[in-house]
Amino acid sequence: MKKMFPLLGVAIVIGLVLHTFSTKLDSNHNMMRMIEFIEANTDLKYKGDPLPIVEIATQEEMCKVLFTIIPDPCDIAGYYNDETNVIVLGDTPTRHMVTEKFQEVILVHELVHFLQKTNGVYETIECRRALERDAFKIQELWVEQNQIHHKQKPDPLFSLLVSSCGTPPINHLQTH
Repeated sequence: MKKMFPLLGVAIVIGLVLHTFSTKLDSNHNMMRMIEFIEANTDLKYKGDPLPIVEIATQEEMCKVLFTIIPDPCDIAGYYNDETNVIVLGDTPTRHMVTEKFQEVILVHELVHFLQKTNGVYETIECRRALERDAFKIQELWVEQNQIHHKQKPDPLFSLLVSSCGTPPINHLQTH
């Protein structure tokens, strides 16, 4: 019986460690769950490509990467770097979002771009901005189906403007 208690303790510790890894936002398990959701709601398919690396950055750091002339305010929630297969998420929500599940919502949005890249959509679209249409659609569905705060949904007018190919780029607005 005495030998059983140390083994039970080790089993509990291992279980807690595994639970911590599986609940981590950027775990393969969580990203695959999001990818399955995207597959169920778009024509995009996961083809076994390496999952993106997820990094966290400040809005200032992201703005320096994304813009030659940094707009004021620069309100960035995240982005997918298709050349390095890295998703960068903001460390804080934009001024139009709330803290609750902010990074989760942006991660599912950016995973749409990952799948667009691996499915060859980048080569078939009218303009890069058109990539946002599916990403905003999935972001909205994810928020609704997971009962996340409504402020995590993309603004419909903003979504239309930033995903339209015929309009000039809008650098001073929030992205994602």
